[in-house]
Amino acid sequence: MDILLVDDNFPFPLVFESLLLGEGVTLRHCTDPEEALKAAAEQRPDLLMIEENLGSFSGLLLYRLMKLDTKVIVTSVVPPDSLLQQEMDDLNVNEFMLKPFAHYQLIPRILRLLGRVEAGVTAEPMRMAA
Repeated sequence: MDILLVDDNFPFPLVFESLLLGEGVTLRHCTDPEEALKAAAEQRPDLLMIEENLGSFSGLLLYRLMKLDTKVIVTSVVPPDSLLQQEMDDLNVNEFMLKPFAHYQLIPRILRLLGRVEAGVTAEPMRMAA
């Protein structure tokens, strides 16, 4: 399984990778939109985890440009307003997670989206109300 993480917050990928150690998941990390477009074109990820605010670039716009048919988790430090929620719905975003979040919130969601939920593990979608 391959996860493409697009996030310009550098410490996060190191934590993320350590949490997925042993789950059979490959993590590729990009910090800027151009690098992410290239990575997605080279190998379609099974899961895209993308920060909504990539400096002056929108994560959702980047996802639209990637033209991927894959599972998507959007993250942000700011709750989505009604316009952003509508755009996420239009793009069929699977999950929105408000930062900061804990590993016990993140890992079950990833495993569920990748179809690897183990018995006894539950992960309810974390959607923000408009």
